[in-house]
Amino acid sequence: MKQTKPSEIPTLIHTNRVVMEQAMNLVAVLKEQGFINLPADVASLMSTTDQRVLIRSSGICVSPKYASELGAPADVIFIRNDGRALGTSYELQNKAYSLWPEDWTHFYNVATKTLKPITEYSR
Repeated sequence: MKQTKPSEIPTLIHTNRVVMEQAMNLVAVLKEQGFINLPADVASLMSTTDQRVLIRSSGICVSPKYASELGAPADVIFIRNDGRALGTSYELQNKAYSLWPEDWTHFYNVATKTLKPITEYSR
């Protein structure tokens, strides 16, 4: 594991704040639209093992935290029928969609904070 230098701490705090803000916005939208009813649902959404970010067209996925550290935050988040999520940039969204096209149920646009059924996703 990489040792954090004291000079990197402000950047890490900001990065974590941005990631948490995006995650909480998604949770708020999911709650508003009736997808989340129990605290366990929130915990499962926040689990890093259930969330990945596609950062390369070759299929390389990393945790949301590491994606932010690399400067590759998610613009679009696809949600599968098993509750797992895959975020990606606008540039890689078609690649991300193609990984599990039959399993996606919803997609979330981070910029507009909108959650829509996958049937409304246009490739």
